[in-house]
Amino acid sequence: MSFGRRISGARIGVLLAVALGGSAPAVAQVPAVMYHAHANLGYVRENFTAHLDYLAANSFSTITLDQFYEWRVNDGILPYRPIMLTVDDNYILGYTEMYPLLAARGMVATNYTHTRGIGIGLPKASWQQVTEMDTAGVFLVEAHTQTHPRLTTITTTQVRQEVVGARQDIAANAGGKVSNHFAYPYGSYNATVIAELQAAGFKTGMTTKTGLNTRTTPLFELQRWGGDGKNLTTFLADSGLGTLPPSPPGPGWILDDADPAALPRGAGWTALSSSSSYQGKSLVGTGGSASSVRWAAHLPDAGTMNVQARWSASSDRAASATYTIQAADGPHVVTVDQRSQGGEWVSLGSYSFAPGQPAIVTLSGLAGTLSADAVWFEPLATPAAPLDLVIDVASGVKTQGQAGRGWMGPEWSSLTKSGTGLLVLDRTNSAAGPLAIAAGGVQITTADAVAAMSGIAVAAGATFDVTSIAGGYHVPAGQVIAGNGVIAGSVVFGRGSTLSPGLAAVVPVSAGLSPVAVPEPSGVMVVALAIAAAISATLNPLRAGLRGGR
Repeated sequence: MSFGRRISGARIGVLLAVALGGSAPAVAQVPAVMYHAHANLGYVRENFTAHLDYLAANSFSTITLDQFYEWRVNDGILPYRPIMLTVDDNYILGYTEMYPLLAARGMVATNYTHTRGIGIGLPKASWQQVTEMDTAGVFLVEAHTQTHPRLTTITTTQVRQEVVGARQDIAANAGGKVSNHFAYPYGSYNATVIAELQAAGFKTGMTTKTGLNTRTTPLFELQRWGGDGKNLTTFLADSGLGTLPPSPPGPGWILDDADPAALPRGAGWTALSSSSSYQGKSLVGTGGSASSVRWAAHLPDAGTMNVQARWSASSDRAASATYTIQAADGPHVVTVDQRSQGGEWVSLGSYSFAPGQPAIVTLSGLAGTLSADAVWFEPLATPAAPLDLVIDVASGVKTQGQAGRGWMGPEWSSLTKSGTGLLVLDRTNSAAGPLAIAAGGVQITTADAVAAMSGIAVAAGATFDVTSIAGGYHVPAGQVIAGNGVIAGSVVFGRGSTLSPGLAAVVPVSAGLSPVAVPEPSGVMVVALAIAAAISATLNPLRAGLRGGR
């Protein structure tokens, strides 16, 4: 489905810096950090914990080497602020300390293991422990040779044995795990070593060189910073991770033109300095059928977002630049005039993004120059008096979440909220399964919003508001409306639908309405119900506020 609308007229310090190079696009960069889980090599539990807590507090997402490979090779979509954590040599503290610290924060790291070192020398994690961590999806085992030699100082035959043998050892001892990623002991490698890795079937090789990983970094020369022996201050200063991009004007997440989330396509994209750009620079390119920039990331949260774009304006900019937003209900196309509103956050509309769905916005245009600066995903704010709503889907699953500005998208088909207020359901924000309104109110603007529900339970003090439906809400066969609350508006019950005797039918005296029974054979009873004046006085301001906020 496609929808159209017209609107007129991050960098993380040095991590995500824009790289200029003629017409080359900005260089999106992914950092990696190296640790060793042994005190002799600088490991300190308190330091490692502080590093993890900083990453978690600032919305960094740890990713696997498989995820990086898909991004690097196949333009895969990464989480917001991706970072790779790697640990060499499989020391026992990786199992007893790092593993639980990572698991408690929902993080993932790579466990580069020299396979014949298990049970020899300094204490290492056993194969059983290695397999446990890998199976848990927290500490993923990958190859680090068999005996940890300097690969550039041994024969090609010996290199082959170290490379192939390590892969075989992992498969044999870690539940059939296929290791596709390799770290060079001591960072020692050359062209011969890389050739042996490729021949053995590995996809990446990790060095000890300090630097960032881009879409053009050679796959067998990946880079990382050392995190051993560094307190948080030193760690952030050395890596640049402590310099975060400017905060958005409100809540949410900004994807910059130099983020790993940004993917320029076509020729002619150049990073130009501009005082109106989000971080001082933005990508500028010539419009055409092959030119576009895609921002895509798995954001920390799903839900309904106000999507906003920013660009640098000039007289040669595209008068009809198009942003395509991939939302839960399909693509939405918004046309803007980039000759004006430079340096502003311009709303492209509000859209729902389901859990697990990446947020994707693509800029394109056929004429003029395009400015691809940044996009901002702003979660819609919870009403000042949030509703208390419980929706149990047929599976019985419940999910806690924040409703925003009275909207309910597909991601709220299972929700638990607390407080009071009013939720608005329309055609694009429907619900399924039994609906329990514990407090506050639910207003529907179309019968489609709740037609799929088997039952609607309205607790005492709560309201089911159908006043916006012309002709009243015709209750579908099989649906039961029950409880001790209030129905506001007209409800038509047919054969197979049920109204609980305990449900209040509050009618203002001025209306003078009462339930009207329609004789057989139609078997239909029309219940004309209207909300009491006192309740109307409460709900109407809420309703007006919610409508104005959408």
